[in-house]
Amino acid sequence: MGPVPRRSTRANKDTEAPKFVQSWQSEVKLAEDWSPAQIDFSEWHGRTKHPADYDDHFFRTTYDALYDAVVGFCDSWFGRIHLDDWRDRDEDVSPWEVPMTDQFIQYARMVAHEDRGYVSWKDILNDPEHRKWLCVGIFAQIIERRIFNQLLFGAGEPYQAELDRHDSRWLLSEGFGRKEGRRQIARASLGEGLIPDNFWDEVDDLAGQTVLIFQPLFMLMCLGTGQNPNRDGAVFWQQIHSILAMAGYFQVCMAVSPSVFHVLSASPGARFQWEEEAHADQELYNASKDFHKSHNDRWRVLAELSSKNENTKVTKLMEGLTDAAETALYLPLPPNEAEYRMMDHQRRRGGKVMYAVFPKLTRYKAENVGEVRAVMMDPATAEDLGGAGEGIRITILNRCKVVYYQGLVHSPADQEDGVPLESHLGEIAWERMGGGILPYFKHHWTADGTVASSLHWPLWPEKLDTFWLYWAFSILAFYVLRWRYGEPPAIEDRSVYATIIFRPFVYTLLDAVLYAVLRVSGFSFLAGRNVFWTTQFINISFLLFYQTLGLLKKNNIQPFGQIAMSLLWLDKLFLYQIPDAVVDLSALLRTESPVGIINRATQLLTAGNSTA
Repeated sequence: MGPVPRRSTRANKDTEAPKFVQSWQSEVKLAEDWSPAQIDFSEWHGRTKHPADYDDHFFRTTYDALYDAVVGFCDSWFGRIHLDDWRDRDEDVSPWEVPMTDQFIQYARMVAHEDRGYVSWKDILNDPEHRKWLCVGIFAQIIERRIFNQLLFGAGEPYQAELDRHDSRWLLSEGFGRKEGRRQIARASLGEGLIPDNFWDEVDDLAGQTVLIFQPLFMLMCLGTGQNPNRDGAVFWQQIHSILAMAGYFQVCMAVSPSVFHVLSASPGARFQWEEEAHADQELYNASKDFHKSHNDRWRVLAELSSKNENTKVTKLMEGLTDAAETALYLPLPPNEAEYRMMDHQRRRGGKVMYAVFPKLTRYKAENVGEVRAVMMDPATAEDLGGAGEGIRITILNRCKVVYYQGLVHSPADQEDGVPLESHLGEIAWERMGGGILPYFKHHWTADGTVASSLHWPLWPEKLDTFWLYWAFSILAFYVLRWRYGEPPAIEDRSVYATIIFRPFVYTLLDAVLYAVLRVSGFSFLAGRNVFWTTQFINISFLLFYQTLGLLKKNNIQPFGQIAMSLLWLDKLFLYQIPDAVVDLSALLRTESPVGIINRATQLLTAGNSTA
């Protein structure tokens, strides 16, 4: 990674004596400086400012150093031990039962695919080599999406706004002209330095977020390795910080270059593309090929016997299999020769992407070379891939780093070839509560790194708001109170407590109508966890207001008329017309069925239209 990074001096930048008494926390911060160490890029690359452009050798070697740093980090922290070796019970437990962060699961879905029959999702986290490449792929996705996709990583707010405006304005323009404008803005942002103003702030923030993404797995690995999270966590954080700083500096170098760069990641489950991809671990692919070759050889023996109706021999051979899961891998067997040939063709296997480890990097450089030249940059060879055109040199600085598995050639990725991660997590939730019938408390990590829990019910549809669950319980409570205490008195004769407890059933229906109307209108105060109680408050407030109007009418009190005679029309509206309309509506709902109410409303609308 180069020389040892120098220590940060941001906390000591003010040399003048403070004009106020600092707190003890500030004194400790200044004395010990808890911020991560920063890489001195001027010493690492031997320059104090960026040249007009960098050559291919610089980009290739720096990108290789970044890749080696990520692999070394994931190997030291997430590799080396089998999780199955130190569990304290004999049950078959999946490491995915540990509550990983949502971001970790999202990235794992994007970079990994199981090798069905050989390496399942459980094995991916259990085995140190597979776990290492999974974490490398996740780290690479964080770098690609949060650093390489930026116009200038760490740019100050004015320059970032200018870059965004320029990129939007020249969205449809020619690529090199558009990049030249961005390059000039990036150069202005750097001034005479190597990195933008907000570079280290962005690295600090992203390092903290990355630590949180890996924190559950890091804690799990500490249980097996004997590491102390409190002591070794600082080293873990520092290494992530340094790798992200390397990636951020590499993006700055791309931003100040007039060349156009394209970053492309492989797709898990996709067929191999030798011209785009390179092996990250040949041994894992060889192991997958050997397993499936042995399995297919045994299947062909069974299939050939089955196609010739020699079922007795098939039964004897199948008895030697260990369990039902292994038996299922050989089924179904063909009943005749034609089926045997067709099934043998469908079971053909070839290399497919299991882990999208590191993205491909391609450089497009404007040159008057007379033709388009695609050059594969390799430490030993430089291969000219040819092509026709003018003015562009295409250099493949690094191909996609992938780990292959021997998958079914004629099968989509998420069918016979393997199941998505969501299916495996769903199976865990289903088995945890005896079929997923009962709800349970699901633990998860919050943004500040603390553990939180929430009620989770596997059978509850994700898109269905929990408001309706509380609403159903309120209806149940209404019928229980009615069965226990009988029909309540009229609203005007109830106390405030009785009004809230013994609400008419029509108001429970109005809860749903009110909630639907407010959600459609987009009021933000209904977006929280207490949405049900918010609608209850609105509905009960209206109910108490109506009760108050009834009491005023009963006692012949005209509050608005006592203020001014000109306000008597408000007393008529609130004390007579509105209560009468509510009473008529309540009576209609008691006597008419919902279908009858709809029919009556339709008749009134039809009569009104015909009159018009």
